Amino acid sequence: MGHHPLVCPAGGVRLLHPANVPDRPVRALAGTPLRHTGAGVMGQYTYIVLLLAWALPVMLGQYLFGRHYLHANWRIWLLAIVLPTMYLSLADALAIGQGIWTLNDERILGIKLFGRLPVEEVLFFFCTNVMVTQSVLLLRWEGKTARARELLPVRWRRRLRRLDGGA
Repeated sequence: MGHHPLVCPAGGVRLLHPANVPDRPVRALAGTPLRHTGAGVMGQYTYIVLLLAWALPVMLGQYLFGRHYLHANWRIWLLAIVLPTMYLSLADALAIGQGIWTLNDERILGIKLFGRLPVEEVLFFFCTNVMVTQSVLLLRWEGKTARARELLPVRWRRRLRRLDGGA
C-alpha cells in the first residue's frame, strides 16, 4: 500500500504541500490547469505579473474615484501604507529565513531585500495596504455618499433614501 503525498497516514488531509514533493498542476477557475492560463510560461515574471493584474485595477479605480480626497490626506495615506508594509515585510523576511515558507525561484525576479525577501513580497504588502488604506479613506470621505449613490441603480437609491429617512 503506497503513501499518497497529500493524505496523512491517519486518513486526514495535509494542509500544507510538502516542499520535497513535486508540484502538480494547480487548478484555476473552471477546472482549467494553471499552466493553460499562461502562468507557467511567464517564468520569473509570474508573481509580479499576476500581482499587478490583481491589484492595479482596484488601486486605479479607487484612485480615479477619490483622487482629490486621497491627495488632501496624503500624510495619512503614506503613513497607513508604509508602516504596515515595513512591518509585514520584516515578518515575512523572518518567516522565509526560518524556512516557514518559500517561494519558487523560477517564478520571481530574484531581487531580494534583507538578503532573503523577494521584492514581489514587499510589492504584495504595499499593494494590499494601498487597497485597504484607500478603501478606509474613501469610506470616510464626507462626499462619498452622494457620489457613490450616483453609481447605483435607481431602485437601490430609492431604498437607501427610505433607510436614511428621506423621501
